[in-house]
Amino acid sequence: GGFTLVELTVVIAVVGLLALAAAPRLFDRAGFEARGFHDRALATVRHAQKVAIAQRRSVHVNVSASGIQACYDAGCSVPVTDPVAGGTLAVAVPAGVSLSPVPLSFLFDPLGRPSAGVSFSVVGDVTRTIQVEPETGYVHS
Repeated sequence: GGFTLVELTVVIAVVGLLALAAAPRLFDRAGFEARGFHDRALATVRHAQKVAIAQRRSVHVNVSASGIQACYDAGCSVPVTDPVAGGTLAVAVPAGVSLSPVPLSFLFDPLGRPSAGVSFSVVGDVTRTIQVEPETGYVHS
């Protein structure tokens, strides 16, 4: 009416092997950080375009080694407001992640069109590319 000692030993051994294979993935956050940053960067660029259309004014997007920021002017003295946090619409690059190429700057005109077609990469566990289409301003990865 129960399990034999051999069955219990085999089950414990299999669970131990699975835990040994899964443990490094659970404690290595680099992949999660890179994907999360990619998603936040994509959302920041998309929001910059939507602000340009909604407010009918140009919005500059500056990509640097430290992060991505959206501003109303090229020098970034007047930043776009983050709708959630209330501060500057910007996302900082976490440790183990980088942007390429940097520096990069482009703007969305009042119709949401970018100054040029732009493509930049988020380099982490894998390389993910963010593209801004030249005529429509469609932002995708």
